Amino acid sequence: MKKAVTLIIILVVLLAVYWMIESEKPVVSTDQQFITADSASITKLEIHSAKNDVTLTKQGGGWMVDGEKPYPANERTLGLALAKFNQMSKKALISERPERFVDMEVDDSLGVKVTVHAGDKSSTLILGKAGPTFQTSYARLDGSNEIWEVSGNNRSTFDKKCDDWRDKTINQYEMADFKKYVLNYPDHSFTAELQDSVWHITAGSRAFDGDARLIERLSRMMSRMNAVEFADTLAEDTFDDPDFQIIADLVSGETIDIKLKKFGEDRFFLRKAGAVSDFVIYKATAEAMMKQPDDFVKKEEEQK
Repeated sequence: MKKAVTLIIILVVLLAVYWMIESEKPVVSTDQQFITADSASITKLEIHSAKNDVTLTKQGGGWMVDGEKPYPANERTLGLALAKFNQMSKKALISERPERFVDMEVDDSLGVKVTVHAGDKSSTLILGKAGPTFQTSYARLDGSNEIWEVSGNNRSTFDKKCDDWRDKTINQYEMADFKKYVLNYPDHSFTAELQDSVWHITAGSRAFDGDARLIERLSRMMSRMNAVEFADTLAEDTFDDPDFQIIADLVSGETIDIKLKKFGEDRFFLRKAGAVSDFVIYKATAEAMMKQPDDFVKKEEEQK
């Protein structure tokens, strides 16, 4: 009797193991595109997760991150997201059982829901966790029970905070675009101006030719400047008494007006005239702009 019971237990265990193995096997293998979405025809993305809700809308020739203050989207981040739709091919149909949604994180609470609008048509997909090799991930179309293993680890591409979709570029110019700087402090100011290929410094009664290497460093910083984050809620009068202001004239006739206000130990608020938002930059970035007249004295002149 005991032997019979033992055999039955072994049989039940083997059947359970067999069922688990079979349940993990893909129902269907294929290599078709998971969602048909031509990046050129997409006009809107709505992204929802437990942590973030973001809407991006195509306006004219560019994309904007919707909000109280619509803001230009980061072209690279958005481009990677749009490209994902064409790269997302079906590898295997894992299951059609709703009870597996939570395991694969393709349910409404754990998944990242992405609605793609193209003209008057829209499709919604729910992106789940990564596959065993992190080269694939799980996904399903909203309203469908089919859980697919698809190519690419897609979730992290879309599950981003609103600010991570926004373009953090403050300045993007060429170094040769700059011809004059006015550097203002609360108690003094001075200018650096390009004249006949030489940068001249004028500070009160002092006037001298500036060190080209220092001007080059300043121009390098001014030509390519990115924010650490955004500061959307600063009061209008925050920069009425700035710690520093730099006004740059460009060869094109454009003027860049930047004001800085220190906060904390290692960061500054930055306001650029005409920008939709204020920004936060690191102390090192601020100090690369906050130069004094003596910084531009040529080293050989200091030795005389």
